[in-house]
Formats: sequence, C-alpha cells, structure tokens
Amino acid sequence: MKLEVAKANVRDELKWYKRHWRTLVKMYEGKVIVIKDHAVVGAYDSDTEAYFHAVQEKHFEPGTFAIQLCDKDGIGFTATFHSRV
Repeated sequence: MKLEVAKANVRDELKWYKRHWRTLVKMYEGKVIVIKDHAVVGAYDSDTEAYFHAVQEKHFEPGTFAIQLCDKDGIGFTATFHSRV
C-alpha cells in the first residue's frame, strides 16, 4: 500500500472517531480502540496490544486501520503517528 493512500485511510478513520467521540467514550473510555471501515473492531489496554491483534490476528494490512485512545478529555485528538513497519 502506498504511503499517501495509507495516510488518507487513517485520516478518514480518525475523522469518523471524532464525529462519534462522545458515544465511543461512553462505551470504551480508557481503552485503545482499533477502527476499520468506520467501525470499532477491538478495544485493548495498550496501543501495542491493539496493533498486534489487528495485524496478526485480524490480518489487517498496516495503513488500513486506525488505533486511537478513547478518552473523555480528547487528548488522543492531538497526535497522529505513522509507521513504516
């Protein structure tokens, strides 16, 4: 997958998260969630656990999903990380 396409995919998933943030916080507060195709596909205790579960168990290709801390303060809105792994 080309890097620009991956960035666009992740941005799109994060926009969806921001639109649904209040509802998601009620369900997943304090968890790290994996978002793919505008849906939460998993909730985890760490970003590492979320990433490896998405890639190894669900067989998602990096760049096709987003990982987001679901917190009531919106702190997770401020940082986006991209990996070349």
